[in-house]
Amino acid sequence: MLLPVLRRLVGIDQCDKQQVAAAVAHRVLYPVKRQFLQRVSELLMGSIEPFSKPVQVIPTPKVRSRPVYANGVVYVSTGFGKPQLWAVRVDGTGDVSDTHVLWKESSQIPAKPSPLLVDGRIYVLSDSGILTCVDAKDGKSQWRERIGGNYSASPALIGKQIYLMSHEGTVTVCSPGGEYKELAKFELEKQIMASPAVDGDAIIVRVGGTLSRVSN
Repeated sequence: MLLPVLRRLVGIDQCDKQQVAAAVAHRVLYPVKRQFLQRVSELLMGSIEPFSKPVQVIPTPKVRSRPVYANGVVYVSTGFGKPQLWAVRVDGTGDVSDTHVLWKESSQIPAKPSPLLVDGRIYVLSDSGILTCVDAKDGKSQWRERIGGNYSASPALIGKQIYLMSHEGTVTVCSPGGEYKELAKFELEKQIMASPAVDGDAIIVRVGGTLSRVSN
């Protein structure tokens, strides 16, 4: 009974339980255009209302990470296989594959960690620990730094600092900007797999089997 209802929510009739669940989990509200982004299997879709059928569709490789949005453009990593970072305008109708993809970047793009957008720059952390800063306007790399470690957790902005948390429990703190600047590095000594949540100047993170909230 539940699956047909969820299929209607995501706007596509032919999809299985896993695809439906992924689509619901990856909805993002765009505050400017009031458009919802969702992905089902190999489609990236946008709809004006949360439960309406999509107004624009773009075929992509299977998207695993959470997209980010600014100034009428959504930035999304295409996930496993050969990941790419795509910039797509959200003001289209129908299949916008040939008209609304502004740029693509394929070097050191993560399969799992989501991109982070700060002040016109996108920070992507590869699964193998290489942090890349990309200009959101044209997709050109501004710098690249090997952080080390392995990553599933997405970069998080807390205050004016970026936090990177590895499988191995290493936390690297750096500042956003046009060049890499490491501020701190410390060990939590337990595995970190899940992306942290940010609540003001506090961070909520699962370390090993413990969920903790840390603030200044």
